Amino acid sequence: MKIVYLVSEDWYFWMHRLPIALEAKANGYEVHLISRRGDFTDKIVSYGIHFHEFSIDRKNLNPFKEIGKVKEVGKLLRKIQPDILHNVSMKLSLLGTVASYFYQKCKIVNSITGLGYLYSNSFFLVRLIRYFFSKFASFYFQRTNALSLLENPDDERVFLSSLGLHKDLVKVIPGTGVDLQKFPFTPLKQDSHLRILCASRLLKTKGIVELSEAIRESKKTNPNILCTLIGKIDAGNPSSLSSEFVKQCEEEGIWEWKGFTDDVLPYYQKAHLVVLLSYGEGLPVSLLEAMAVGRGVLTTDVQGCREVVEEGKNGFLVKDKNVEEPVSKLRYLADHLDELEVLGKHSRELAEKKFDRKLVNQTILSIYRN
Repeated sequence: MKIVYLVSEDWYFWMHRLPIALEAKANGYEVHLISRRGDFTDKIVSYGIHFHEFSIDRKNLNPFKEIGKVKEVGKLLRKIQPDILHNVSMKLSLLGTVASYFYQKCKIVNSITGLGYLYSNSFFLVRLIRYFFSKFASFYFQRTNALSLLENPDDERVFLSSLGLHKDLVKVIPGTGVDLQKFPFTPLKQDSHLRILCASRLLKTKGIVELSEAIRESKKTNPNILCTLIGKIDAGNPSSLSSEFVKQCEEEGIWEWKGFTDDVLPYYQKAHLVVLLSYGEGLPVSLLEAMAVGRGVLTTDVQGCREVVEEGKNGFLVKDKNVEEPVSKLRYLADHLDELEVLGKHSRELAEKKFDRKLVNQTILSIYRN
């Protein structure tokens, strides 16, 4: 049995899809990856995964301009002859599903990891592209009986209404879950500071600008607030922030920017609170990892993010694209550091109950088998 993962970036596969790929390999699948070659490709290949180079312009909002890539992926599918094609992201789900017409013997699984810029932007041109994209995707997803995996109920509702798919072709699972052994519960080491962490790609849609403004304002009355920022400049994304902006904020003392790292555990362990002020997610991996370690979360009341918070028990929800509410919560927690330990314990309990990666992987493997 052969399985192919179609993923835009090798680093994304390494961070989010390698565990299920290795689980599939352990269950007898021959695993292939179609992706852009990058810094993580050799590491991926070292696990016995077959790599096939492919690149796509993620900054291009019009998926139809990438139609030439369909033939490229189709040729690879005919060469590999997989039993299962697992596409990751909205854009690649459509591209991969159409490309499967070049090799029609494979079953298709589409991981919709958030509905993305195409479904979150209200500009006329984007709405026009979204309309035709939805019609096109609806036709091909239904013709191929592709199973689409959504990460939260809000995205499921939008997806079903936009594409008009039968419910049997859509399933909600909690993303890729979180490895509870890799991210063990770690008791909080309290001091006189509120140490917050944001681990995210540096995009406007991740609320990084609002975070900078909230910290700037909060520190006026609570200078004991310290922030560490982890993440890379994602130049391939239309919502990317500039390195100049991030460095300027660091010079102001708003945060300490550590750049990208694939070893985030020590940062979660040093933090007291993990913050993500996103405009919308599939299911935020950084918050799941923080919860596993036993850290409270402050995030926005939007799709994907609200799924990981039990208000007042393991964290707090605030409005998206807003500064006043995050400031209020940060100031409150800076003055009530003793409450952080209780938030963290509830976070770990919730991670064990709902987001254990072992359970998620078993669900995905059962989908492959069926």
